[in-house]
Amino acid sequence: MNALSANPPRKSLIALSVLASLLPTLAQSGLDPNRFQASARLSFNVDANVGPLDFGNPNPGPPVGHGINRNYDDGYVRVDSEGNAGGLTWYWGYRDASQVPGNDTLHMNSSGVSGAGTTTLDSDGPGLGAEIAWLRDLHRTEHFSFGTKVAGSYTRFDFSSSTSQNLTLTRLTDTYDLGGIVPPGDPTKPGYQYAGIYDLPGPVIPDEPTSRETTTIPGGASNAGSRDLTTDMWAFKLGAWVEHEFGHRFSAQLGGGFAFAVVDASLSYSETLSWGESDLQRYSSSESHTQVVVGGYIEAALYTRITQQLDLVFAAELMPLTSYSENLAGREVELDFGTAWSLNLGFSYRF
Repeated sequence: MNALSANPPRKSLIALSVLASLLPTLAQSGLDPNRFQASARLSFNVDANVGPLDFGNPNPGPPVGHGINRNYDDGYVRVDSEGNAGGLTWYWGYRDASQVPGNDTLHMNSSGVSGAGTTTLDSDGPGLGAEIAWLRDLHRTEHFSFGTKVAGSYTRFDFSSSTSQNLTLTRLTDTYDLGGIVPPGDPTKPGYQYAGIYDLPGPVIPDEPTSRETTTIPGGASNAGSRDLTTDMWAFKLGAWVEHEFGHRFSAQLGGGFAFAVVDASLSYSETLSWGESDLQRYSSSESHTQVVVGGYIEAALYTRITQQLDLVFAAELMPLTSYSENLAGREVELDFGTAWSLNLGFSYRF
């Protein structure tokens, strides 16, 4: 009886020994299949370009013809209330005494600027954001596993530029015959020297210029100011991954798949166009627009196990997307995401 009664304890010890030897494997295969990840995100290598303003060409009106309203930078020759009877008008005005050189003529000037190029904006630093993700194990062995991933992220990018550009100035000068009149005016006073009124008769001049001269001056104008572009990007990813475990603390994961992003870009600028000694034009505007860009992603991640359910995760990601291209406030804006990449650092929780 004593021998027989000793067998059950021995069998129990054998069973416990076998169970103990299997515990690591059971623990490995018993990992929860779902993971929730939350990470801080730094994004790099996004380029931003802003096209030039359209300053236009000088266009006061045709060089020949009667009964035409002609408007200049420094004056005007327009149709009066009598319809410019006899090819003469009293509805004219000029701004500066230098427009009357003393040879019985009046010079009217109109300027245009060309040669402005695209401006590459400087990044104010890496894009700052965060990402959340859900991962699901589809199959797991002792050292390998694979599954799916769904993720969403938000990143903000800030770009700016305060560069100046030298531009080509085109100046058009129309010469009018004064016909012996002395133009009214007082050079000691600011503002228009003379400003004729539509329905108030006054001294008349021909309403058609006797000649037109066009002068091109490379570097004769400059454009300076600030341009700021703020971009909010909401990105979404759907893909698959494969993971290899190194012991019980570390694992490496490689994944990739489809990605798209909703990009909201907002441009604001304030610029001054200048030529000559005192000629200035100021331009300022702002506008925003949302656009969807598409592409894919590839990422590599390293997991460090803290507890059975909690991991520290570090990931590097390449997410090339199509470019954002839109006209904002009269300027072409392009954001190039073709070589964008990111670094993520956060935690992964199994459940």
